[in-house]
Amino acid sequence: MNNLCGLRLSTVGMVVGWLNLVGGLLSTILLSIGLTRLDDIVDAIYKSIGPDSDLDSVDIRLIVLIAISVYLTTSLANVIASMLLIIGTVKQIRANRDQQQRLLTAPTTLPDYTRLPYEVK
Repeated sequence: MNNLCGLRLSTVGMVVGWLNLVGGLLSTILLSIGLTRLDDIVDAIYKSIGPDSDLDSVDIRLIVLIAISVYLTTSLANVIASMLLIIGTVKQIRANRDQQQRLLTAPTTLPDYTRLPYEVK
């Protein structure tokens, strides 16, 4: 299988890799900002659920901290996987190009073995 929806697999790999890389970097930045503004997020959640809830601000802080940490770890793994996809696709494209270059520079004429010297007796 060399094509996917009419596109070469290398093209699809590059597009998917770059889109995932940009999205992963954006989510990593946003989650990092969320970690720096953790107290504001906890205050907003505490105000929205009301003081009559079973959760106090320490519990909410722990839940939000765990959730952001899990999402940040997943986002960083996505960034690493996207970078590896891009690097692997580029290496495959270069290997294919080098192979085609070798095939194009191969001798185009074969030796003519039908005219070997022979003795007639």
